[in-house]
Amino acid sequence: MSLDGFIAGPNDGAEYPLGEGGEQLHEWVYGLESWRSQHNLSGGEAGTDSDIIDEAYRNVGAVVMGRRMFDLGAPHWGDNPPFHVPVFVLTHRPQA
Repeated sequence: MSLDGFIAGPNDGAEYPLGEGGEQLHEWVYGLESWRSQHNLSGGEAGTDSDIIDEAYRNVGAVVMGRRMFDLGAPHWGDNPPFHVPVFVLTHRPQA
């Protein structure tokens, strides 16, 4: 996440689910042992950053996401999404 609270770059969509340049916001975490384990990958760097991510995953009982994140992310998560907890997708329904 960037300091201003964004988790994606501008112009997100089907081609760039994290937006243009959005991958750069997350590069620091991809090589961590705990992140790789959560995504069913082996290896990775151990250390303080990995420990913090591991603790964050351990304390999550459910994931709440918006419909847009779900729609853009689901095609990339594959058959075994990385959440491993119940996921609730919020949708907006206009009032009649």
